[in-house]
Amino acid sequence: MSDQTMLMFVRRMGYKESHAPDAKIIVPHGFRSTFKDWSHECTGFPEAAIEIAMAHAIDDEVEAAYRRGDLFKKRQEMMEAWATFCDSDPVQGAHSAEVVDLEEHRAAS
Repeated sequence: MSDQTMLMFVRRMGYKESHAPDAKIIVPHGFRSTFKDWSHECTGFPEAAIEIAMAHAIDDEVEAAYRRGDLFKKRQEMMEAWATFCDSDPVQGAHSAEVVDLEEHRAAS
């Protein structure tokens, strides 16, 4: 998913891009960063599937030449797990003070 797609999602939620004078502190790249942290720290999905999902290019020319698969099934499972994670209630305790309910935040603004 591109940053432009995420920007449109953020706008539809009522937020503006970060360079606007009255912008809320939310940027599309933060969603990508959160996904990458979650996928590395909380799942067992392979690094290759995570990088392909992030649409990152393979820097190593030899690896790029030999990697021909798209890991579609693994990425599908990862996106389903990500959706479940995003739709779940915050875990009480561990870092729960840092979790912001976007609906409540938007309503309070």
